[in-house]
Amino acid sequence: MDYPPYAVNHEDWTVFYGLLLTIVRQRRPWRFSVFAIYIPGLEVRVSDSKLIAMPRTQATPEQKEEARRVIRQAAADVYNSVGIAGVSVRAIAKKAGVSVGTIYTYFGNLQALMESLWSGPVQRYIEQLNSIAQANADPVERIENLMRSYVEFARENIEIYRGVFLFVRPLGQAATDKTPAEDTPFASLIIAAIEEGQDGGQIAPGDPTELAMIIWGSLHGCIALPHNFGRSEFGDTAPVLERLITTIIASIQSK
Repeated sequence: MDYPPYAVNHEDWTVFYGLLLTIVRQRRPWRFSVFAIYIPGLEVRVSDSKLIAMPRTQATPEQKEEARRVIRQAAADVYNSVGIAGVSVRAIAKKAGVSVGTIYTYFGNLQALMESLWSGPVQRYIEQLNSIAQANADPVERIENLMRSYVEFARENIEIYRGVFLFVRPLGQAATDKTPAEDTPFASLIIAAIEEGQDGGQIAPGDPTELAMIIWGSLHGCIALPHNFGRSEFGDTAPVLERLITTIIASIQSK
């Protein structure tokens, strides 16, 4: 019988290697059903007393894309069923009918997989931000409208916002490569508007990047607090956010 190969991550391979080394050292016979594992460029099959290595058949681009689609759909189903707190690589793998290692192979880690679910809406929002920046010649009005757009996106797409901005990396999961905060679309547009406003005398002096981080951090905190601190009732945060935007605009303008 030909059993499907088992794609493993680093931890699984460590376990298998330790088991294999123990058997070899103790000269024990194999007592396993047929199974297989993936290692880079090689498929290793174990059957009774035989260890067979052969070049792995590479999946076609179409097969890879279909695998990604199935995994993404499984991730969306798990997320919709149990929420972000119940999402795990194992739960998604079970739903998709694949191994845990297969998910790591195609997406690297859980955060990258979940972020791929929201890449479309986020990209459309980035395009909206760019349109706002181009449509507002006055830098102060541009900053105000960018902030309002950020709040509107978060309130109308709270599940996407939670996934993109409130996702907490599980303990033990390797950190992904980080992009400087000032290079992200929202922050970079705010920084550019601040620099332009300072050059024109409309915005008070100060480090543009620092001011942009204060603006972004203030908005994010006001949006995130009710979701991260669910033990307290915050009521409708819309008036608070409106007051926050007004206060920020007044604080950065030249006196």
